[in-house]
Amino acid sequence: MIKVVVVALIIMVGCTTQTTRDANVGCTTQTTRDANTSIRNVERAFREAEEKIALRRKESAEANRIAKEWWIELKREYLETIPVASEIRTAIYRGVPIPGMDEIQLTVTMGAHPTRTNTTVTINGTREQRVYRYNNTRTLYVYLTNGVVTAIQRSR
Repeated sequence: MIKVVVVALIIMVGCTTQTTRDANVGCTTQTTRDANTSIRNVERAFREAEEKIALRRKESAEANRIAKEWWIELKREYLETIPVASEIRTAIYRGVPIPGMDEIQLTVTMGAHPTRTNTTVTINGTREQRVYRYNNTRTLYVYLTNGVVTAIQRSR
């Protein structure tokens, strides 16, 4: 595909002015060599770009693994140091939010920050909708009123 594009560009541009003056019969060997060099340069650039993308994907996977381990450690430390009701403790351990949790307990439970947060401030207080997305297939909506989880909605 790349070669076709480069060759098409060479054909559209044509030969050098000197070559055209010399012999109206196509491009010289030098122009062909230049075209081949350009093709090789473009191919090399694409290979380098593909290698960089692969490296970034690998680094991203490693970063995700480290972040997950960090959240697990945070959850363990939180459960060991902070006195929490048994029902909430079980929910945090399982990674499932339940009504009655505060904002910190919710964050520890989810092991990640929300994808999106929508906030409404009224005379009666603050309401938040926190949206958590998983693998672009599942979405969890957690509703908080004045910093306490009041409702949870799941969609698939």
